[in-house]
Amino acid sequence: MKRRAISILLLVSCLIGGVVFLWKHSRQAVPLSLPPMSAVPAAAPPSNGVSAANPAAKPYARPPGVDNAGWKYLSTVREMMLSQNQPIEFYARVVDQDGNPVSGARLVLKLTKVDTEKVLAQFPHMNMGQEQVTETNSVYSDDKGWMQFVGTRGHYLYIWELSKDGYVSDVPPGNYDLLSYEPGGKRTVNRLVEMANAFDSKKGYTFHLWRKGAAERVIPITMGVNMDNESQGEWVSNYFVGFVSGKMQWTPFPGTDLIISGVRHLTGISDRPYEITFTLRVAQGGLVVADDAYPFHAPEAGYQPSWTFEDKPMTQGPEALPWTKTLYFKLRGGRMYAGARVSFHKAGFNIGFDGYLNPNGTPNLEPDPQKLITDPAEIQRLDEQTRVR
Repeated sequence: MKRRAISILLLVSCLIGGVVFLWKHSRQAVPLSLPPMSAVPAAAPPSNGVSAANPAAKPYARPPGVDNAGWKYLSTVREMMLSQNQPIEFYARVVDQDGNPVSGARLVLKLTKVDTEKVLAQFPHMNMGQEQVTETNSVYSDDKGWMQFVGTRGHYLYIWELSKDGYVSDVPPGNYDLLSYEPGGKRTVNRLVEMANAFDSKKGYTFHLWRKGAAERVIPITMGVNMDNESQGEWVSNYFVGFVSGKMQWTPFPGTDLIISGVRHLTGISDRPYEITFTLRVAQGGLVVADDAYPFHAPEAGYQPSWTFEDKPMTQGPEALPWTKTLYFKLRGGRMYAGARVSFHKAGFNIGFDGYLNPNGTPNLEPDPQKLITDPAEIQRLDEQTRVR
């Protein structure tokens, strides 16, 4: 009797741990160790618009030595496992830089789901986590650029990679977003608010691909500026940036292309203790703020000497959150053009630049991996040749 009681106690403890694990699992995306693309065949997913039905739960026998309370726990855990798979609906459209539909674009999706057959056959004689499997699927855009992934069930949908020959995507594989399909019809996105449109067949999420053209030799721009030179209090600071040289410092230097002036002011508001203002000013030229998904072609007109961002207390909407914008720069009296995705994060007052610079005086910023200017000696020579004396 004592041995049986100990066995029951151990079993119930395991079940409680399982319930806690599943409760947490249902509330957040669990990072997966996903197999390489080549290890999982890309199967064409069903796309008939009919949600697949969940397999009916098969009756299973009560394990020996389990009392009514333990049996209730087992039934709850089993039901939670079987309820994780929900109908998947994903709708999207692919367009190029001019807004034209792109047909034949391939979108790779990784779907995490519960192997219901395994649960029905093996539960409770299985370890937590063994019920999960990840499938890799591919969907393709039609002649109007539309694509859909429906007719199946799962829990997490990883938007993995978008590609087509002759086109460029600026999002590396695995860096798009994660969609969650939860019991009760709840659906959430992990990062991009706009990705929620993928749940709506009439809206869909819009993906962008850049149609390749005649690329010129350009210099990559990848740099981050931390303006927060004090941990607390108010401050005013200037930061000097050289796009060509990649140099950044607190004082002016030959080859300065951009001056960032930042101000942090205390507000006295407990939940928004300070406001931030910063101004980007081009040393000899101007800049343009745009909505382009790809900063690959600079406009020839419309440049202003500076642009100011203000983060006022209690600001609502996108400006109150970390953001990314496309900025174009005419530099050194028009001798160079640059385009970058500029990001801002209030934590640490970080401003990041990721884009390309054309030292030939043309607005073509489209990159070609075979033509990138990366040799330090050549970059130094171009820096010195194009400075405005």
